[in-house]
Parts: sequence; structure tokens; C-alpha cells
Amino acid sequence: MHALNNGNELPYLQFVAKINFDAKEINKAISNNTRELANSKKILKTAKKSIFYLKNRRPLYDYGFIFSNIKRIINYYATKGNLSAKEEIMLCNDLDCYNRLIISKRNEQKEYSEKMHNEIPNILNGGFQMYDDIDISVSRKQRLNKLVDEIKSFESDIPNEELIEIIKSYKVHTDFDNEYNYIVNELIKYYLFQAIDYYEFLLSEGTYNDKSLRKESIDLYYKALERYMILNKYYDELSAININEEDFSDEAYDENVENTQTKQLIFSHPSSNPTKARLIFDLKDMPEEYYQTVLDLIDGFLKNERYTKRLSNNGNLFQMRELKDDQVRIFLKHVKDNVFCVFGVFAKKTDNDIKIYRTVCNRSIPDVSTEKKLNQEIALGNVAVEDLREIVSTRGRKSSR
Repeated sequence: MHALNNGNELPYLQFVAKINFDAKEINKAISNNTRELANSKKILKTAKKSIFYLKNRRPLYDYGFIFSNIKRIINYYATKGNLSAKEEIMLCNDLDCYNRLIISKRNEQKEYSEKMHNEIPNILNGGFQMYDDIDISVSRKQRLNKLVDEIKSFESDIPNEELIEIIKSYKVHTDFDNEYNYIVNELIKYYLFQAIDYYEFLLSEGTYNDKSLRKESIDLYYKALERYMILNKYYDELSAININEEDFSDEAYDENVENTQTKQLIFSHPSSNPTKARLIFDLKDMPEEYYQTVLDLIDGFLKNERYTKRLSNNGNLFQMRELKDDQVRIFLKHVKDNVFCVFGVFAKKTDNDIKIYRTVCNRSIPDVSTEKKLNQEIALGNVAVEDLREIVSTRGRKSSR
């Protein structure tokens, strides 16, 4: 106002322009939110109509987009983490089968619909696993992806009986076992998604009514499925882990190292997100009443009040050590001197031993090849421990055993 009183209108005009700009941005945001809210209401409204269609045995394909909106709702809950990828596929599979059975006119069509409906659960429950999350550095992943793409470029010319041997020939291009496992795992994903794509294509009415197209699609579906099963069996052999009581040793790895007063922790983490330790990610799959136990184990290990047990007699778990209390298991390895790497934490159940150990084996130690990199990882490790303390203080003591 002082500038305006002195005849200088520029600051005033700039101020007015800023207000107008902010007002436009606010109106734009309100308009976007209003539109999103209207779309959400429309999706919910049309999805609710499905109750009428289900009660009256009518197909869900219609001009109101009921079927597509139901799928969008399923996808929303899968994205939010309320549904697993497997559950999402199974739900969509049930919806597809419902429509196919309703519109089927002849018995053979219904038999075909039921047969195709049962194929996906057979895959998911019989041999399907949501592929492993294998930890690979960003610098190496680009090179490994090129090798995977190279195999894909000529895989259609490889007979099934030669597939594994061809893939084995690429092992010379990898530096570590988990890099080779990554290549095999990517090919498993490739054939799995092919099989699911062909399966969904087979559900379309146009494919069913075209006899030659239907036969070709079925052949391609089973070819992809067969290759998936071949590779999945091979991958299970690669990562085979047999757990028994002899796998645990009560001997300390190195009494002098474990009794040192200056132990340092680094944490396995995704190469794309080094500030978030995998142990922190693992907590979401554990009951909150276990969080305090996790922190007590970490603190006890650092204070030389808790000691590890070594997993032995298994090549895939070589040098892996375990801190445990009740159902809580923390896995770590001695890296060098007084430095230990924490790979993750799990709540042990009667049916998840193999899954736990397989997940641990696919995680890697961060790059500590130089003093600078080591110090960076130690600093990140300190942050991870503080993150754990914060989580325990806010959520870990809400329930009691």
C-alpha cells in the first residue's frame, strides 16, 4: 500500500495477478475433485446395479459399464493392498465365467466355460507363485534385462526339451547366483502373463464362435502354460531349500566378533529406494504386537545381550544367521570386521518356512566396496533403527501378547 500511495502501481498489480492465478488454480483443483467425485459416484452406482443382474441371472455386459466398473473396483482394492494379485485374478475369473455361463446357449458351451473357468484356479492353486522379488542392483539389471530380451527374441524356436539347456548357457554372463535366478524368474513371468492373456482372450464370445481362432488360442495358451510349468519346476530346483533341525547350529559364528562392543548394522534395501530398509517393509506383514520384540532383538544384539544361530548344511543359506524370540525371526550375515547386514524380519508360521528362507536368499548385501559406501550404509542403518523405534513407539505397544 505504501508503494501504491507513492504512485507505484507495479507491486499492487503483481499482487492482484498472483491472487488471480491462485484463484484459478484453486478453481481448477475444485473442478478436478468434483469431476473425480462424480465419476466415483457413477462407478459405485452402476456397480450396485450388479445385485439386480445377479439376482435375475442376467449377464453383466451392458451399456451401463457395470462389468468394467466392478473390475475397476477390484483393481482399486488390489492397488491399495487389500487384495493380493492372486485374489484379483481369481475374482475377475469368476466374473468372466458368470457371464460366459449366462450367455451360453448349448451344453457344450457351458462345459467349455466351466473348463476354462477351472484352469486359472488350477494354475494359481496348483503351481502358481507370485514371482519372487529378486534384489538386483540398478547397474546390473539393465544388462540382465537385455539377456532376458535376447532369449525372448528366439524362444519360440526352442523345443521344450532344450529350453532349460539354452537358458543355462546364459549363466556365464552372470556374476552371482541371484542374477541367474533373476533371468529365470523374468522368463517365468513372461510365460505366466502370456498364459493369462490367452486365457482372457479365450473368454471372449468372438473367440469362442470362431472355431479356428479358438483352436489356435487354446494351443498358444497351453504352450505358454507348459513352458511356465517347465521353468517353474526348474526354478524350484535352483532355489530349493530344505529346513530341518540340523540346519541350525548353536555355535557362535565368531565369538570375538559377536562380543565386540562396536557392532555396526547395515540393512538390505531395494536398489531403487536405499532409504527404506527391507526390515521396515517386512513389518507390514507382521502382527503389531511383535514390533517390540523386533526392536528388543536388534538392541539386544547391539548390546551383546542376544546372540545369533547359524543356518548350516544348506548352500542357499550359507553364512546366514538368525536372531529369534518366540515367532520372530531376524536374518543377518557377518559382512566384515564388526559389520553385520540385516536381511529382514518375519513371523514364523507352520506353513511359511520355505517362503521365508527363499525370500531371504533373494535379498542382497548393499555395496560396501569402498570406505565411503560403507559409511553411507552404516548411516542408513542408523536411520533404519530409528525408524523402527518410531514405529514401535506409535504402533508397536497397542496390543499385548
